[in-house]
Amino acid sequence: MKKFDDPATSTPSSTGPVSTRDIIISRLADTYLIAAEAYLKSGNSATGLARLNVVRARAGVPNATPAEFNIDYILDERGREMLGEYNRWFDLKRTGTLVARAVQHNYKITSASNFNGNNGAQKILRPIPQTVLDLNQNKNFPQNPAY
Repeated sequence: MKKFDDPATSTPSSTGPVSTRDIIISRLADTYLIAAEAYLKSGNSATGLARLNVVRARAGVPNATPAEFNIDYILDERGREMLGEYNRWFDLKRTGTLVARAVQHNYKITSASNFNGNNGAQKILRPIPQTVLDLNQNKNFPQNPAY
């Protein structure tokens, strides 16, 4: 994914041209989508739908309807809008939909059992690198469950 790379870059590297453009940390669309999710979860679907439709209007696509407005619709919209911005895992983890959506949308993950790790615990947290554990061995710093 080279969404923000400069196509006219001339900075050489051993792996090919490298873009030196600034990266985007946060965008207004992200704020609207977070607000849509918060309003939905607080029971104010009408305001949440309005926030989501601001993003859709800017993208030039039809508005979402109240009948289709739910957490899955918001996550689908976030997936389209935030493509390549490295938020996806956090979104799915935060909403508790990581396993279900990975099984549904990733052809390499055939069942939720793909997330089973040590002692049958699910791999919901990412593993802590061994180098970090080694540096903290005297501080009772445990590995995340399932690893």
